[in-house]
Amino acid sequence: FTIDNQHNYYILARMDNNGQQDTLGNIIPQKMVFKCNGEDITDTIMPEDSKYRYRLLKFDQDFNLQYTKPLLVNLSDTACYSLEMFFYDMTCDSDNNIYISGSVSLTYDGAEPNLPVDVELADNSHIYFNNSAIDEYGTAIYCQAFIMKLNSDGEILWVKHTKNYGVASASEFYSLLLDEESNNVYVTGYALPVTPLFPSNYTILGDNDTVVNNYNGENAMFLLRTYIIACYDTDGNYKWYSCPNTYGCVIDGLATFNNKLYGAVKWSDYGLICGDSIYMPSMQLPAGTSGVRIGGYGICEWDQQGNMTGVNQIYCKAQDKTLPHDTRINSLGEIYTAGR
Repeated sequence: FTIDNQHNYYILARMDNNGQQDTLGNIIPQKMVFKCNGEDITDTIMPEDSKYRYRLLKFDQDFNLQYTKPLLVNLSDTACYSLEMFFYDMTCDSDNNIYISGSVSLTYDGAEPNLPVDVELADNSHIYFNNSAIDEYGTAIYCQAFIMKLNSDGEILWVKHTKNYGVASASEFYSLLLDEESNNVYVTGYALPVTPLFPSNYTILGDNDTVVNNYNGENAMFLLRTYIIACYDTDGNYKWYSCPNTYGCVIDGLATFNNKLYGAVKWSDYGLICGDSIYMPSMQLPAGTSGVRIGGYGICEWDQQGNMTGVNQIYCKAQDKTLPHDTRINSLGEIYTAGR
Protein backbone atom coordinates (compact mmCIF):
# COMPACT_ATOMS: atom_id res chain seq x y z
CA PHE A 1 0.00 0.00 0.00
CA THR A 2 0.97 3.66 -0.13
CA ILE A 3 -0.38 6.94 1.29
CA ASP A 4 -0.63 10.20 -0.67
CA ASN A 5 -0.26 13.80 0.49
CA GLN A 6 -3.97 14.06 1.34
CA HIS A 7 -3.66 10.99 3.59
CA ASN A 8 -5.58 8.74 1.20
CA TYR A 9 -4.67 5.06 1.25
CA TYR A 10 -4.07 3.00 -1.91
CA ILE A 11 -4.13 -0.77 -1.46
CA LEU A 12 -3.49 -3.52 -4.02
CA ALA A 13 -5.67 -6.59 -3.61
CA ARG A 14 -5.84 -10.04 -5.21
CA MET A 15 -9.35 -11.47 -5.16
CA ASP A 16 -10.15 -15.02 -6.16
CA ASN A 17 -13.64 -15.97 -7.33
CA ASN A 18 -13.12 -19.74 -7.15
CA GLY A 19 -15.63 -21.30 -4.77
CA GLN A 20 -14.70 -23.64 -1.93
CA GLN A 21 -16.17 -27.09 -1.27
CA ASP A 22 -17.63 -28.17 2.06
CA THR A 23 -17.37 -31.73 3.39
CA LEU A 24 -20.44 -32.77 1.36
CA GLY A 25 -18.99 -31.44 -1.91
CA ASN A 26 -21.25 -28.39 -2.05
CA ILE A 27 -19.71 -25.27 -3.60
CA ILE A 28 -19.55 -22.33 -1.19
CA PRO A 29 -19.26 -19.04 -3.10
CA GLN A 30 -16.31 -16.82 -2.28
CA LYS A 31 -16.93 -13.45 -0.66
CA MET A 32 -14.47 -10.54 -0.47
CA VAL A 33 -15.44 -7.72 1.89
CA PHE A 34 -13.11 -5.16 3.47
CA LYS A 35 -13.73 -4.41 7.13
CA CYS A 36 -12.44 -1.78 9.53
CA ASN A 37 -12.82 -2.39 13.29
CA GLY A 38 -15.31 -5.15 12.52
CA GLU A 39 -17.52 -2.97 10.32
CA ASP A 40 -18.05 -3.66 6.62
CA ILE A 41 -16.65 -0.76 4.59
CA THR A 42 -17.24 -2.32 1.15
CA ASP A 43 -19.87 -4.42 -0.50
CA THR A 44 -18.78 -7.78 -1.87
CA ILE A 45 -16.04 -7.24 -4.47
CA MET A 46 -15.31 -10.21 -6.71
CA PRO A 47 -13.96 -10.54 -10.26
CA GLU A 48 -16.10 -12.32 -12.84
CA ASP A 49 -13.10 -14.27 -14.13
CA SER A 50 -10.37 -15.68 -11.88
CA LYS A 51 -7.68 -14.39 -14.27
CA TYR A 52 -8.78 -10.79 -13.70
CA ARG A 53 -8.62 -10.68 -9.93
CA TYR A 54 -6.33 -7.71 -9.31
CA ARG A 55 -7.74 -4.47 -7.93
CA LEU A 56 -6.52 -1.09 -6.76
CA LEU A 57 -8.60 0.27 -3.88
CA LYS A 58 -8.54 3.85 -2.62
CA PHE A 59 -9.71 4.86 0.87
CA ASP A 60 -9.78 8.30 2.43
CA GLN A 61 -8.10 8.99 5.79
CA ASP A 62 -11.23 7.82 7.62
CA PHE A 63 -11.09 4.60 5.60
CA ASN A 64 -14.16 5.31 3.51
CA LEU A 65 -13.88 3.51 0.17
CA GLN A 66 -13.40 5.96 -2.72
CA TYR A 67 -13.17 3.46 -5.57
CA THR A 68 -12.15 -0.05 -6.57
CA LYS A 69 -10.32 -0.22 -9.89
CA PRO A 70 -9.72 -3.44 -11.90
CA LEU A 71 -6.14 -3.40 -13.22
CA LEU A 72 -6.37 -6.37 -15.59
CA VAL A 73 -9.29 -6.50 -18.01
CA ASN A 74 -8.53 -9.01 -20.78
CA LEU A 75 -6.15 -11.71 -22.03
CA SER A 76 -5.91 -12.39 -25.76
CA ASP A 77 -4.90 -16.06 -25.52
CA THR A 78 -7.57 -18.46 -24.24
CA ALA A 79 -5.02 -21.31 -24.18
CA CYS A 80 -3.28 -19.68 -21.21
CA TYR A 81 -3.75 -21.88 -18.13
CA SER A 82 -3.22 -19.15 -15.54
CA LEU A 83 -2.15 -15.54 -15.21
CA GLU A 84 -0.55 -14.05 -12.11
CA MET A 85 0.42 -10.47 -11.35
CA PHE A 86 2.94 -9.91 -8.58
CA PHE A 87 3.17 -6.46 -6.99
CA TYR A 88 6.41 -5.89 -5.11
CA ASP A 89 6.63 -2.17 -4.40
CA MET A 90 4.48 0.95 -4.51
CA THR A 91 5.13 4.65 -3.87
CA CYS A 92 3.47 8.05 -4.34
CA ASP A 93 4.89 11.35 -5.63
CA SER A 94 4.15 14.94 -4.60
CA ASP A 95 1.33 15.16 -7.17
CA ASN A 96 -0.31 12.02 -5.73
CA ASN A 97 0.63 9.86 -8.71
CA ILE A 98 1.25 6.20 -7.89
CA TYR A 99 4.15 4.05 -9.13
CA ILE A 100 3.99 0.25 -8.94
CA SER A 101 6.67 -2.34 -9.77
CA GLY A 102 6.18 -6.07 -10.24
CA SER A 103 5.84 -8.83 -12.81
CA VAL A 104 3.28 -10.72 -14.88
CA SER A 105 3.51 -14.49 -15.23
CA LEU A 106 1.70 -16.70 -17.77
CA THR A 107 1.50 -20.48 -17.45
CA TYR A 108 0.61 -22.96 -20.21
CA ASP A 109 -0.20 -26.58 -19.52
CA GLY A 110 0.62 -28.62 -22.63
CA ALA A 111 -0.56 -25.90 -25.03
CA GLU A 112 1.32 -23.67 -27.44
CA PRO A 113 0.85 -19.95 -26.80
CA ASN A 114 -0.88 -17.97 -29.51
CA LEU A 115 1.77 -15.28 -29.95
CA PRO A 116 1.88 -12.42 -29.39
CA VAL A 117 -0.07 -12.63 -26.12
CA ASP A 118 -1.73 -9.35 -25.18
CA VAL A 119 -2.23 -8.83 -21.46
CA GLU A 120 -4.67 -5.93 -21.57
CA LEU A 121 -4.72 -3.64 -18.57
CA ALA A 122 -7.22 -0.92 -17.81
CA ASP A 123 -7.17 2.41 -19.68
CA ASN A 124 -5.95 0.84 -22.93
CA SER A 125 -2.58 -0.19 -21.46
CA HIS A 126 -0.89 -3.41 -22.53
CA ILE A 127 1.88 -5.86 -21.68
CA TYR A 128 2.89 -8.05 -24.64
CA PHE A 129 4.56 -11.47 -24.59
CA ASN A 130 6.41 -12.32 -27.81
CA ASN A 131 8.63 -15.27 -26.88
CA SER A 132 7.76 -18.93 -27.24
CA ALA A 133 9.15 -21.76 -25.12
CA ILE A 134 7.80 -25.17 -24.05
CA ASP A 135 9.86 -27.32 -21.69
CA GLU A 136 10.24 -31.11 -21.78
CA TYR A 137 7.21 -31.50 -19.51
CA GLY A 138 4.94 -29.55 -21.86
CA THR A 139 4.71 -26.61 -19.47
CA ALA A 140 5.78 -23.07 -20.24
CA ILE A 141 5.99 -20.25 -17.76
CA TYR A 142 6.61 -16.72 -18.92
CA CYS A 143 7.46 -13.88 -16.59
CA GLN A 144 7.97 -10.24 -17.54
CA ALA A 145 8.85 -7.28 -15.34
CA PHE A 146 6.80 -4.10 -15.40
CA ILE A 147 6.63 -0.62 -13.92
CA MET A 148 3.44 1.46 -14.15
CA LYS A 149 2.25 4.93 -13.20
CA LEU A 150 -1.31 5.84 -12.22
CA ASN A 151 -2.92 9.10 -11.18
CA SER A 152 -4.87 9.53 -7.94
CA ASP A 153 -8.11 8.55 -9.75
CA GLY A 154 -6.59 5.16 -10.56
CA GLU A 155 -6.13 5.88 -14.28
CA ILE A 156 -3.08 4.12 -15.70
CA LEU A 157 -0.90 6.81 -17.29
CA TRP A 158 1.78 4.48 -18.66
CA VAL A 159 3.16 0.96 -18.37
CA LYS A 160 6.67 -0.15 -19.34
CA HIS A 161 7.74 -3.78 -19.44
CA THR A 162 10.71 -5.91 -20.38
CA LYS A 163 10.83 -8.20 -23.41
CA ASN A 164 12.18 -11.71 -22.83
CA TYR A 165 13.38 -14.21 -25.43
CA GLY A 166 14.43 -17.86 -25.19
CA VAL A 167 13.49 -21.00 -23.28
CA ALA A 168 14.79 -19.71 -19.94
CA SER A 169 13.51 -16.18 -20.30
CA ALA A 170 12.20 -14.36 -17.25
CA SER A 171 12.52 -11.01 -15.53
CA GLU A 172 10.98 -9.28 -12.52
CA PHE A 173 11.13 -5.81 -10.98
CA TYR A 174 11.19 -5.76 -7.18
CA SER A 175 11.99 -2.59 -5.26
CA LEU A 176 11.21 0.90 -6.50
CA LEU A 177 12.84 4.25 -5.66
CA LEU A 178 11.35 7.57 -6.76
CA ASP A 179 13.76 10.53 -6.88
CA GLU A 180 11.73 13.60 -7.84
CA GLU A 181 14.80 15.86 -7.65
CA SER A 182 16.39 14.04 -10.60
CA ASN A 183 13.02 13.14 -12.17
CA ASN A 184 14.09 9.48 -12.09
CA VAL A 185 12.42 6.25 -11.05
CA TYR A 186 14.84 3.42 -10.22
CA VAL A 187 13.81 -0.24 -10.00
CA THR A 188 15.83 -3.29 -9.03
CA GLY A 189 15.17 -6.84 -10.12
CA TYR A 190 16.61 -9.56 -12.28
CA ALA A 191 16.91 -10.10 -16.02
CA LEU A 192 18.48 -12.63 -18.36
CA PRO A 193 21.81 -11.58 -19.91
CA VAL A 194 23.22 -12.78 -23.21
CA THR A 195 25.91 -15.43 -22.63
CA PRO A 196 28.06 -17.46 -25.06
CA LEU A 197 26.44 -20.68 -23.87
CA PHE A 198 22.85 -19.39 -24.19
CA PRO A 199 22.95 -16.70 -26.91
CA SER A 200 19.22 -16.94 -27.68
CA ASN A 201 18.09 -16.32 -24.08
CA TYR A 202 18.07 -12.68 -23.12
CA THR A 203 16.07 -9.71 -21.81
CA ILE A 204 15.55 -6.39 -23.60
CA LEU A 205 14.77 -3.14 -21.81
CA GLY A 206 13.41 -0.11 -23.61
CA ASP A 207 13.19 -0.53 -27.37
CA ASN A 208 16.35 -2.54 -28.01
CA ASP A 209 18.75 -2.43 -25.03
CA THR A 210 19.82 -6.07 -24.57
CA VAL A 211 21.00 -6.98 -21.08
CA VAL A 212 24.67 -8.00 -21.01
CA ASN A 213 26.72 -8.89 -17.94
CA ASN A 214 30.36 -7.93 -18.63
CA TYR A 215 31.77 -10.30 -16.04
CA ASN A 216 34.27 -12.54 -17.85
CA GLY A 217 35.57 -14.60 -14.95
CA GLU A 218 35.00 -18.22 -14.01
CA ASN A 219 31.59 -19.67 -15.01
CA ALA A 220 30.64 -16.51 -16.94
CA MET A 221 29.19 -18.65 -19.74
CA PHE A 222 26.56 -20.07 -17.37
CA LEU A 223 24.95 -16.81 -16.21
CA LEU A 224 21.20 -17.44 -16.21
CA ARG A 225 20.12 -14.43 -14.15
CA THR A 226 21.71 -11.13 -13.33
CA TYR A 227 20.34 -8.53 -10.95
CA ILE A 228 20.05 -5.07 -12.41
CA ILE A 229 19.11 -1.49 -11.66
CA ALA A 230 16.88 0.04 -14.35
CA CYS A 231 16.20 3.77 -14.64
CA TYR A 232 13.13 5.46 -16.13
CA ASP A 233 12.06 9.06 -15.97
CA THR A 234 8.71 9.94 -14.44
CA ASP A 235 7.15 10.10 -17.94
CA GLY A 236 8.04 6.44 -18.49
CA ASN A 237 11.01 6.96 -20.80
CA TYR A 238 13.63 4.23 -20.34
CA LYS A 239 17.12 5.62 -19.68
CA TRP A 240 19.61 2.89 -18.71
CA TYR A 241 20.27 -0.34 -16.85
CA SER A 242 23.26 -1.35 -14.74
CA CYS A 243 24.36 -4.73 -13.35
CA PRO A 244 27.20 -5.39 -10.90
CA ASN A 245 30.29 -6.89 -12.50
CA THR A 246 30.17 -10.31 -10.87
CA TYR A 247 29.06 -13.85 -11.68
CA GLY A 248 25.96 -13.77 -9.52
CA CYS A 249 24.49 -11.25 -7.11
CA VAL A 250 21.32 -9.98 -5.45
CA ILE A 251 20.30 -6.31 -5.09
CA ASP A 252 17.18 -5.14 -3.32
CA GLY A 253 16.01 -1.73 -2.09
CA LEU A 254 17.92 1.41 -3.10
CA ALA A 255 18.39 4.73 -1.35
CA THR A 256 19.70 8.08 -2.62
CA PHE A 257 21.95 10.66 -0.96
CA ASN A 258 23.97 13.56 -2.44
CA ASN A 259 23.14 12.50 -6.03
CA LYS A 260 24.37 8.94 -5.45
CA LEU A 261 22.52 5.63 -5.26
CA TYR A 262 23.22 3.12 -2.51
CA GLY A 263 22.11 -0.47 -2.07
CA ALA A 264 23.14 -3.66 -0.32
CA VAL A 265 24.55 -6.29 -2.67
CA LYS A 266 25.37 -9.95 -2.13
CA TRP A 267 27.86 -11.19 -4.71
CA SER A 268 29.32 -14.56 -5.60
CA ASP A 269 32.40 -16.31 -4.26
CA TYR A 270 34.18 -15.34 -7.51
CA GLY A 271 34.33 -11.71 -6.46
CA LEU A 272 32.88 -8.31 -7.37
CA ILE A 273 34.78 -6.03 -9.77
CA CYS A 274 34.52 -2.25 -9.27
CA GLY A 275 36.92 -0.11 -11.25
CA ASP A 276 40.41 -1.58 -10.81
CA SER A 277 39.51 -3.42 -7.59
CA ILE A 278 38.22 -6.96 -7.04
CA TYR A 279 36.32 -7.55 -3.80
CA MET A 280 36.46 -11.15 -2.62
CA PRO A 281 34.35 -12.67 0.18
CA SER A 282 35.86 -11.95 3.58
CA MET A 283 35.58 -15.62 4.53
CA GLN A 284 37.49 -18.19 2.51
CA LEU A 285 37.18 -21.98 2.67
CA PRO A 286 40.04 -24.49 2.25
CA ALA A 287 40.41 -25.84 -1.26
CA GLY A 288 38.09 -28.76 -1.94
CA THR A 289 35.54 -27.86 0.75
CA SER A 290 32.07 -28.94 -0.44
CA GLY A 291 28.52 -28.26 0.64
CA VAL A 292 28.90 -24.58 1.53
CA ARG A 293 29.14 -21.62 -0.82
CA ILE A 294 30.58 -18.32 0.37
CA GLY A 295 29.41 -14.92 -0.84
CA GLY A 296 30.59 -11.36 -0.45
CA TYR A 297 28.38 -8.62 0.98
CA GLY A 298 28.51 -4.86 1.09
CA ILE A 299 26.91 -1.47 0.45
CA CYS A 300 27.57 -0.41 -3.14
CA GLU A 301 27.45 3.10 -4.57
CA TRP A 302 26.40 4.21 -8.07
CA ASP A 303 26.19 7.57 -9.79
CA GLN A 304 22.95 8.69 -11.45
CA GLN A 305 24.06 7.12 -14.74
CA GLY A 306 24.34 3.66 -13.18
CA ASN A 307 28.14 3.49 -12.92
CA MET A 308 29.33 1.72 -9.77
CA THR A 309 31.62 4.17 -7.98
CA GLY A 310 32.35 2.46 -4.66
CA VAL A 311 31.99 -0.61 -2.45
CA ASN A 312 31.81 -0.53 1.34
CA GLN A 313 32.39 -4.18 2.10
CA ILE A 314 30.78 -5.67 5.20
CA TYR A 315 33.18 -8.21 6.65
CA CYS A 316 31.10 -11.13 7.81
CA LYS A 317 30.55 -14.79 7.17
CA ALA A 318 28.12 -13.95 4.39
CA GLN A 319 27.24 -17.30 2.92
CA ASP A 320 25.22 -18.03 -0.18
CA LYS A 321 21.83 -17.65 1.52
CA THR A 322 22.54 -14.15 2.83
CA LEU A 323 20.18 -11.72 1.10
CA PRO A 324 19.56 -7.95 1.24
CA HIS A 325 15.99 -6.68 1.51
CA ASP A 326 16.08 -2.91 2.01
CA THR A 327 18.41 0.07 2.35
CA ARG A 328 17.62 3.50 3.84
CA ILE A 329 19.69 6.67 4.40
CA ASN A 330 18.81 9.40 6.90
CA SER A 331 19.54 13.13 6.61
CA LEU A 332 22.94 12.62 8.26
CA GLY A 333 24.05 10.20 5.57
CA GLU A 334 23.86 7.19 7.89
CA ILE A 335 23.02 4.01 5.98
CA TYR A 336 20.70 1.33 7.37
CA THR A 337 20.25 -2.02 5.70
CA ALA A 338 18.06 -5.00 6.49
CA GLY A 339 18.06 -8.56 5.23
CA ARG A 340 18.76 -12.09 6.27
